[in-house]
Order: sequence, then structure tokens, then C-alpha cells
Amino acid sequence: MSGCRHVERILKCFGWNGGNVPDPLESFGRKTGQDWTTAGLVREARKADLRLAEESDLTNKAPIALAVFAQVVASPAVLLAQGAPDPDAEPLFVAVWMGGPLDSIYNAEYQRLQTACAGAGDVCYQTELDTTAVRMAPVFPSAEVGEPSGWLVARLRARGTEQYARLLFASAAGGIEVPLIDDVGDWGYGATLDLAEARDGWVRPWVFGSAGRHWLGPDGGPGLGVVEGPYGLEGRLWGLGPVVAARPGGGTELPGGVYMVLAVRDGMVSLRPELPEDMACGEPIDSTAPFPPTPVYEVPLARLLNASGRPEVQVAYGKGC
Repeated sequence: MSGCRHVERILKCFGWNGGNVPDPLESFGRKTGQDWTTAGLVREARKADLRLAEESDLTNKAPIALAVFAQVVASPAVLLAQGAPDPDAEPLFVAVWMGGPLDSIYNAEYQRLQTACAGAGDVCYQTELDTTAVRMAPVFPSAEVGEPSGWLVARLRARGTEQYARLLFASAAGGIEVPLIDDVGDWGYGATLDLAEARDGWVRPWVFGSAGRHWLGPDGGPGLGVVEGPYGLEGRLWGLGPVVAARPGGGTELPGGVYMVLAVRDGMVSLRPELPEDMACGEPIDSTAPFPPTPVYEVPLARLLNASGRPEVQVAYGKGC
């Protein structure tokens, strides 16, 4: 998109009278009652077809018009100065260990229920299992030491005769628990958390969601702590859903699968399908065997994020070999 006339059309759509540029949030909020962050608008602009905004009646395409307005007027430097996340920034992750008090209650309950529920069937496990919340790690309202806003807690649940753990946020004031992860899986392998922010050893995971903005401290807690990271997408294997890769003059739809991310630069992700040597797990790889050429694709980073900016990727082979 180029040409001042297009910018003027977009601004006039939001009530610009030739003076100061109207604030995007206020203008859009007055028209729709929705709460859009500036960073969110820039992400939407990167997903939108800008030609559609130029060729359409912008007064009837307010979300697209505002996205283009944000793309043109709000530079990354301005957004960062305002404290908004850079929409081109590579997503960050941490690997965490889990255990401690959760292991203790699991082992105790496993032994106890083997005897208490012998021959009684699944119902016994449902009614007899100790589901007391165990504290995993304190969480804080900001990236600094102070009074915790709450705790990450885990509660055991029964599925048939098997136990699993649910992760929740428990308010420090008591009485409020917000489910975060319904089943943490085999926590002996730890878990990977995607981050909304990271600062000086403090991390704010996306997993808190509706529970609010909460931070995990560098020291973690008795049942959970960071063992690696923060790290980005680059140089790792990730499970992706179907995604359209950018190609001059069109696009190529990549099927869902596991891909190696080679680089993340300027809002673009270079990736290729996984190769046997990416996860050899000790198996010998015949380097003389002929392999077909491996294509490398360029995918806009925005296509790997949801509307909130959270990455929609999964760690491949989280249990290792």
C-alpha cells in the first residue's frame, strides 16, 4: 500500500478532520464497542490483504481499515515506546520441571488406593482419591519480589483407575481457582510454557489466560521451576497445523506436521519438514543414502499466532527419545 490518499481515506473513516491523528483505540471503540490493542491491530494488518482495504469501501470494512491505519501510522519504534509487544518478535518459551509435592501425593495415593479400592472398580477411585490442592509455585502481580498474587496449584483427578493432575491458579485471597491445564500429562517429563513476556529471569506465561497477568519468579517454587529458557522457535522442531507459506505470486499450503525452524527474521519464519537426523535418538543415519531435496518455506510469523498473539505451535517430541 502506498500513497497519501489511502492513508487520508482511512483516517477520515475514523473521524479525522485534518488535525491530530485520532487514537485508534478510542476511534474504533466508539464505533464498535470493542477493545483492540494497538499491537493486535498490527498483527491483524499483517494477516490482512492490504489490497482489499485499498479497493473496498473502507467505511464498511472498519476492522480492515483500522488494521491498515495501524500498519501505516504506528511504527514498531512507537509501539515499543508505548510498551506494546513487537508483533515481529520471535515467540519465547521455557521448559519447566514439575514434581515435588505432586509426586509425593501421587505416590502416596497410588499405594493407598491399590489396597483401599481392590476389587471395588472405578467408582472407588473417583470417590476416594485425595484431591487436595498442592502448591507448586507462587505467582506475582509484577516482575519483582513482593507479596504473591496467588499460587499455581495442582489437584489429582481420577480417570478410571488412573490418576492425572490438573493445574490451576489459586488466588492468594482464597476462594478463587481458575483452571489452567486440565491434564498436565506425564509431569515427570516436565512441560513447555509459551510466554507473553520475559524479564530478568521472570516469566509471564500465556497459560494464565483469564486468570490475569501473573509472573513466575526466577526461583520457581517447591513443585515447579524453569530449567531452560527463555528460548525461541529457531533451531528446534515444532508441531504445526496446516499453514500457508508465502510464495511470490501466491502461496503453498503446508500440511500439519513436524517442521524444523531454521530462522526467524523480520516477521518471517524459515522452516522445512523434519529429517531423520533431526531426531536420530542414537540410531545410525546413513549419510550416503540419497535423500530428495528438502524444500525450505517462508511463513509469516503472524500465521503461527492466534488473534491474541499467542503462538499456535506444539513442542515436537516433548518426551525426547
